[in-house]
Amino acid sequence: MAASLGPAGAERAVLSASVAAVLMLIGDTPADLLASLADHLGRAGVLTAEILVRVVAAGQVDFFGAALVSLTGQSSRRVQSLLARGGDVAVAALLGQAGLTGPAERAMLEALKLWREVDAGRRLAGSQEVSRLLIARLGQQDRGSEIAELLTGLHRAAVRENALGHGRALAAA
Repeated sequence: MAASLGPAGAERAVLSASVAAVLMLIGDTPADLLASLADHLGRAGVLTAEILVRVVAAGQVDFFGAALVSLTGQSSRRVQSLLARGGDVAVAALLGQAGLTGPAERAMLEALKLWREVDAGRRLAGSQEVSRLLIARLGQQDRGSEIAELLTGLHRAAVRENALGHGRALAAA
């Protein structure tokens, strides 16, 4: 199969599989080990803007915080406080300190705001709805960009996962 993909296609397939594996690992890690995992992934150079956009868009805010602690050297308490209640400027400064700027920074800020609304009970949403809202909020200014493609891919994956869950529930009924 790799031969039919060509070198660029094979590289994309390996990258996609690597991202999926990291996200699965994050999702399966107990909360008390997230900081250790973030430190390890940070040292390995895996905590890229793409991974972190995916993490926060999926609502894995605890790992996102642990990753920011690892990347910035800030205390866990300070990062958690900023993620929970910090204004856009303060959170953007934290992201900038972690080297996360530009369209990825905007996506992370918007995703964080949406998950705060969910956490406060002001919005009923899961990753499918959050990804759709991110596309709507960021789509106009970033149309055709890598971040827009990433968000569209996240949304499609969330729709697919929800459809599979509904199918399994129907089959079990």
